[in-house]
Amino acid sequence: MDVGGPISSKLAYRLSYSGEDSQGYWYDWLKQTTSVYGALSWRPSETYDLFFVARGFSADYRENFGINRPTQALISDGLYIPGTNINNNTSASPANLQNALNVQGSNVIAFGTPVPVDYRQTAQGPASHAHGNEFNVQAIQSFKLQPDFKIINNTIWSFTKRDTFNSDGFNEIVDPAWFLDNRTEFIFKIAGNTVNAGLEEKYQHVLAYDDFFFEPVNVWDLSNRALRSDINFALSNYFGGFVHQPVPGWPGRYATQGIINNDTSDSEEYNVSPYSQGTWKASDRVSIVSGGRLDFMHVKVKDPLTPNTSAQTSVVEPNANLSGVYKVSPTVSTYLTYNYSQNYSGDLADAGGFGIYSDSNTGLATIPKTLLKEASNLYEAGTKLSLLENKLFVSSDVFYQTRQNKPQGQPVIHYEYYGFELSGNYQPNKYFYATLGYSWINGSLPAPVPFQGYATQQIPGGPPNPFTNPAAYQTTGRLRAPGQPLNTVNALISYTLDSGIGFTVNGLLTSKMNNDYQGYLVIPVQHEIDGSIFYKRKQWEFRFKVNNLTNQHNWTPQNPTYGLEGVVANPALQMFGTIKYNF
Repeated sequence: MDVGGPISSKLAYRLSYSGEDSQGYWYDWLKQTTSVYGALSWRPSETYDLFFVARGFSADYRENFGINRPTQALISDGLYIPGTNINNNTSASPANLQNALNVQGSNVIAFGTPVPVDYRQTAQGPASHAHGNEFNVQAIQSFKLQPDFKIINNTIWSFTKRDTFNSDGFNEIVDPAWFLDNRTEFIFKIAGNTVNAGLEEKYQHVLAYDDFFFEPVNVWDLSNRALRSDINFALSNYFGGFVHQPVPGWPGRYATQGIINNDTSDSEEYNVSPYSQGTWKASDRVSIVSGGRLDFMHVKVKDPLTPNTSAQTSVVEPNANLSGVYKVSPTVSTYLTYNYSQNYSGDLADAGGFGIYSDSNTGLATIPKTLLKEASNLYEAGTKLSLLENKLFVSSDVFYQTRQNKPQGQPVIHYEYYGFELSGNYQPNKYFYATLGYSWINGSLPAPVPFQGYATQQIPGGPPNPFTNPAAYQTTGRLRAPGQPLNTVNALISYTLDSGIGFTVNGLLTSKMNNDYQGYLVIPVQHEIDGSIFYKRKQWEFRFKVNNLTNQHNWTPQNPTYGLEGVVANPALQMFGTIKYNF
């Protein structure tokens, strides 16, 4: 619900509330959210205006790990492997309480005969929960000193506190994370060219704990919904015998030391960043867009679970871009872009903080500078066309990109992507609108394969166990990037009559994609079609929407680190009804 309007000729407001209480498609899934938003816009003169906004958000939810014990038969044919553990000399039983009590660091499962999967199952049981609060306050001030000179100051404060307990074994607490960021922009024109230059300052503090080293996901039997109640690793007699420690101020919650998992941390970041971006018109047809930024960053980190363990370092991270635009004709333009940046994607810890490490030579705590300066490159060339008297817009591009990602507790992975993209938008009149998009993207990473968790012995018909059969995995060449289809097609058609009655249909088609680093588990070609019919008047709107019209059993790839332990089943056919009233 939203309400807003003028308070005076110089002051206006907006208030907004939104909330959701839903259980969704999967068993024991939960989403309860509350969001409150308020904004003020003040324009006392033609040379100054202030936009102020505040937002509060609260959520109770459950995460969705997906269905465990994945095999190609599960993905392709919907067949699940049942079975319970026989640890500690126990015999196989249909009760998951046996699993819960006797789970240990290494588990042995007595597997059974495959059964049809229940797509609503997930490896998170009823004990799983997550809660989070976030607050943001922002002020944007604009000073128009001259027709061609303007100063904009943007200040934002953000505070986040959340905790997650997943019964499969993952435990996370952010207590809290907050930052204050201020950016001042000087925007001016020189001989028709536009320049935006300024300075940004940021301070961030993150205190976070997590535990992801003991996640016996594949030990839980999801063949029967009745077994869900005892999916809880905290019931295990082995619980407490691993490397986790009690979290201060959180009774019954545990985390692994940051010096071990590089993720639990108490970190501070100080950042000062001068930057400049400009658009230069070389001629009526040629323009150049270029810019640069330097991040002078100092980071301090300590392990909140290991006394007297701390480290700090300073780095300078450059970022530069250069684009040339050539206007072939009034309706056709081309461009060529290059971007280079160094980022700390290699050292991100829990909640956006920074990790702490142990030096392999000295054993002392450290923050490797290389993890704060991971380089990324982007080369892109494209064409944009405006056709049929601005009723059809077509764009295409080819690109090559290198990016870095650091999974928890693992080395940095250097990804490489190259591909082609094509999109078109057509609107011949006010009634009809259509869009079509296609992309061919080849993503890869170098072998050998990164560490990939596997909580039990090899599943019948499943991938090889990387611990007991490492020779089964590729060690040279390149691996296909998990979760990245080679081909993607999306399309949408919308039509509205003068009476306000209309419909929208959109679809997505993806080619095969790997669920894990090696491609032992492959999600096949899949598609989804969504549609809606609606009736709109000046104050009212009624809409009926159906997602996954053809009731496909589609899958979303798991985080590749856990791609051998799970795959997420997408919702089946879903129907939604919406009523809106404007006053």
